[in-house]
Amino acid sequence: PAGLTIAAARLLELAQTYIDERTSPTGARFDAWLRELTPADIDPAVGSAGTVDLVTFHAAKGLQWRHVVAAGTCAGVVPLVAGDPEERRLFYVAMTRAVDTLTLTWSADLGPSPWLADIAAVAAAADGAEAPVDPLERTVRLAEARARLDSAAADAADGSAAAAGGPAAAAAPDPATPTAEQTARRDRLTRWRSDAALARRIAPAAVLSDSSLAKISLRRPRTLDELVETTGQSRLRLRRVWEDLQEVLADD
Repeated sequence: PAGLTIAAARLLELAQTYIDERTSPTGARFDAWLRELTPADIDPAVGSAGTVDLVTFHAAKGLQWRHVVAAGTCAGVVPLVAGDPEERRLFYVAMTRAVDTLTLTWSADLGPSPWLADIAAVAAAADGAEAPVDPLERTVRLAEARARLDSAAADAADGSAAAAGGPAAAAAPDPATPTAEQTARRDRLTRWRSDAALARRIAPAAVLSDSSLAKISLRRPRTLDELVETTGQSRLRLRRVWEDLQEVLADD
């Protein structure tokens, strides 16, 4: 059948893409790589066909899209249990999936999540403007505030590490003043990401975010576990790029 022929041809194209991106491709790794592809990866036309990916906050971890709509960010729903750190973590995951724009919606009866005021304040600070009096009047653009949000999360993580590690933790390198070695590593990572994005016909940020590249260049993870800890992204997503990252980092 014609449909089967087209599918087989596309599978061959994907196999060639996988081979081109890897120095030691194997059938088992190709199978794992194939299972992690998004619909837009498999069919480039999906991105322009008026379709969407529907996922939960939890399932969105490790993924990114150019435009994201977070529906139902209502009071009493986000969060379901006030003070639950896991809910706040998942909310942060959802808010950082957008490359360009993030749109939040909520019920007129329930009103917006109390956390939206925090997001609006961060976005306003990034704009250099005062926070809006009524969050209902503002659509939060995460792309303008992501750097500040990522910085706050990184500072919190570094603070926890310092508290646990005592004086030794104070010797960690200052991310604001990267060394020449770290800068060179960041340049190599950026070139690799650009090549990988071009080969897969996706945005560079869909391979790895700028924030993740910066953290990797500063901390140079040597194992997949360290990469997960460094970036905060899902193991499933990072396993997909770890083999290539090892080759880039091996140049140190």
